[in-house]
Amino acid sequence: MIKMNRDNVYILKLVRDRSISGNQVLLDELLFIKHGFPKNFQAELLLGSLTIKATVSPGAADGVMIVSSGILEQLNLPDSLKISISITGYKIRLGPILGLFANENTLERLNGKTLSSRLNRYCGYEGILLFYFFYTEVDLEKLRINGFIYNFTERRWEKRLLPLPDVIYNRGLASFPVNQRVKIEFLMSIFKKLGVKKINSREYFDKWETYCKFKEVPEMKPFLPETVLYNNLKDLEYMTSKYRTVFAKGCRGNNGREVVKIVNNNGVYAYSIYTFDRLVQGRVEEAVELAKRLLNIMGKKRFILQQGIKVINVDGNTADIRALLQKDTNNSWQITNLALRVAAKHVPVTSTITGPHVYRLEKGLQMCGLDEALINKVKNNCRDFLELFGKTLESEFGQFGETGVDLAIDESGKLWFIECNANPAKTVALLSGSREEKRLSLLYPLQYAKYLAGF
Repeated sequence: MIKMNRDNVYILKLVRDRSISGNQVLLDELLFIKHGFPKNFQAELLLGSLTIKATVSPGAADGVMIVSSGILEQLNLPDSLKISISITGYKIRLGPILGLFANENTLERLNGKTLSSRLNRYCGYEGILLFYFFYTEVDLEKLRINGFIYNFTERRWEKRLLPLPDVIYNRGLASFPVNQRVKIEFLMSIFKKLGVKKINSREYFDKWETYCKFKEVPEMKPFLPETVLYNNLKDLEYMTSKYRTVFAKGCRGNNGREVVKIVNNNGVYAYSIYTFDRLVQGRVEEAVELAKRLLNIMGKKRFILQQGIKVINVDGNTADIRALLQKDTNNSWQITNLALRVAAKHVPVTSTITGPHVYRLEKGLQMCGLDEALINKVKNNCRDFLELFGKTLESEFGQFGETGVDLAIDESGKLWFIECNANPAKTVALLSGSREEKRLSLLYPLQYAKYLAGF
């Protein structure tokens, strides 16, 4: 039976038949009956920006779309590929094409290799055409991209010339060198003008911008630790005199980089930062000396000073909550995973590169010594906050398909918003999640891509 995603959208296997000639396509007779097609009709096959004139006739088996060699060569797709089709009148859209920016190292690993990633296999189940590409392989004049696509028949990755994608899933822009990031951001602006959608409307959050926008939303304000943008010594003196613990954070830092924990012990300032895979600690006796150390760490980068929260802990090690929030095929937010991260000994952050322990939320809260009533309160408060957060995020920053949200719980059980991530890694969900949560963490972005592309 033909797999239907929604009205007039089907997942079919694209199969070449060398015995048919010209630009011929065969579909299941049931589709002809459903759509009231005449026995032979002229149609437009659309794949991204590519349009092909074709003669469509009945004669394919259930769940199959048979094409001539000429059609398959023009599409430049592997044989026996599962793909979605959307039928509107006499136009048949194939896709969606989902493009992933990849660095050169990733592409080198893919070239000719047989490994099929879980993400790619899920694309096969959903009828999505996934390809990886490097930004230099985009030809904006011809609206074509040289990218790597998986050939399920040959069981290997192949480089092919394809149309511009329907949707971009931009993963790990921060891993690119700065000069490449600038070029990619420019390319993304061109894609936007050409109608290419994105899973997320931006590739990063600036912590100061996020704080300023959220502070203006009355419902969000109670969840925000006091935060100032560092401009001069007075900002540091103000925050460290008001709060015993303060965090200095790079406005665009990620993965716990550029995060300095500062503790004021009666005018003696202890600081710690996890950097270059090691913990660095120090102590100074004057705020002016502390400012010099911070400026040396941050360089020319802007940074904030954020109120430290006396958070719950496990054996004295800091604990926080990571929520993975994702859109589904109906453009609705879903909480895919809630986990508790416990920092490594003496490490001031819980990001995955620092080696924290990760637990399912309820188990982690039990380890922190919370009783059942408080655990249920925290879980309910998390869900209520994340519903508010999802609405606020899109009202302030535009459309999103997924985000990681870091939350803190203080010793009274109060919930605090720490920061959000525009390119959330799935590591925490894969470490702590159920089998279904792990599956959904990869599946939801694909379903949302289909929604964006109109499939």
